Amino acid sequence: MNYRLFSIFTVVLAVLYANSALGMIKNLGVVGETYPVVEPDVVAELKQQAGNRKRLTDDEFLERMKKYQPADLHHLPRATEDKTFFVDMTYTLEQDLVDGNGKVI
Repeated sequence: MNYRLFSIFTVVLAVLYANSALGMIKNLGVVGETYPVVEPDVVAELKQQAGNRKRLTDDEFLERMKKYQPADLHHLPRATEDKTFFVDMTYTLEQDLVDGNGKVI
């Protein structure tokens, strides 16, 4: 128990020391030309788009999810008989794979 308490205390002290050491970092100023950001704020755009949408109730949302079908859905014909296929996933190389020490993997 004492070892665990000592290790926790050590970690807390290390974090506090790191924070004080980071506070001593100096601002080195601006080097070269800087330009203003011209892209719109992503968070503001998402909030604006979310505000424009009609809010669905839970029942409406569930109903839409039940009826959802992708636009590019291809309907497959109904199976006339049951079939089982076993897939052999083995792959054989023409040569052995070796690691950096020449051992075969």
